Amino acid sequence: REIKQDPLLIWTSRVSLYIEEHLWSIIGGVAVFVLIVFGTWIYRGWDEGQVAKGMTAVAELESIATTGNDERLLMQSDAVIAAYGGQPSKIAQLYKADVLRRQGEFAAAGSLYESLDGAFDSDNEAFGFRVVKGLADALGAMGNNADAARKLMTWADRNSESGLTPHALVEAAVNLERAGDWTAARDALQRVVVEYDKSQIVGEARRRLRMLEGAVAASR
Repeated sequence: REIKQDPLLIWTSRVSLYIEEHLWSIIGGVAVFVLIVFGTWIYRGWDEGQVAKGMTAVAELESIATTGNDERLLMQSDAVIAAYGGQPSKIAQLYKADVLRRQGEFAAAGSLYESLDGAFDSDNEAFGFRVVKGLADALGAMGNNADAARKLMTWADRNSESGLTPHALVEAAVNLERAGDWTAARDALQRVVVEYDKSQIVGEARRRLRMLEGAVAASR
């Protein structure tokens, strides 16, 4: 008589035989998986620790900046740039660019500012404005006021909801005046008066606008 075999028993036997034949391969695969998971966990912890250390170093940069010791600030900025990546490095580069600009190294400062353009717009608009303002100042110091105004206007358009946008527009107007483009300067100031009438700098925009319109009238 034919003996009916249990399908579950057959499947279990086959699995047991496969495991027995491939035991070390299975153990090796599990070990690799565990190492990957554990290594990822360690890396994330290390990375978070590095970011925390980097931000502590950035806080020290701010402390040094308040003393006015630019040489020390420059050295510490270079140290942070060399030791950390991400935001700590970007912020340190911004401090370094500020020092270079104050020291009259406008081309070097401008290159650093240019590399940081847009780097802070999504998470720190104050740093973002500081970058474009520093870049505009460096360009203006080299006689490139039209380029300086263009950078400021681009930032203002890109960050139209920022409380610092009217400041960027006034700065752009100043550079446009220096570049001799009084019409564009007037347009920038009028934009502040119309679109940002509640801003703290609207009074300055109105004052500059009256002066500019007076100068235009006098030149006719």
